[in-house]
Amino acid sequence: SVVFTNAEEARALYDVPPEEAIDRLAEKCEVAVVKLGQRGSLVRSGGRTSQIEVFPVKAVDTTGAGDAYAGGFLHGLVKGYDLERCGRLASRVAAETVTQSGAVVTLPGRLLEITQSL
Repeated sequence: SVVFTNAEEARALYDVPPEEAIDRLAEKCEVAVVKLGQRGSLVRSGGRTSQIEVFPVKAVDTTGAGDAYAGGFLHGLVKGYDLERCGRLASRVAAETVTQSGAVVTLPGRLLEITQSL
């Protein structure tokens, strides 16, 4: 199983900072992800934690960024990407989403370009 939380949810679940909460969360699932907003995200599986950097963009609307992140990550997972690549793809898709108004990437072919670039 894969569990996605943001920093506030992770803190609320375990009453510790997200960097510690991910360890506890990972005990309950195969892949734990804690999104840290502008600080990127953490991905933990099999006793290993990876720090995923953000792709810097000028944010216009953050609506749907978390869902876009999850969608990008799960797409990579289904394609058999390693977890760091899944995280980079997720970060990139979320970044693309916040550069426009609305919750989806509307540029034709853009998601395919992003996927192929990683």
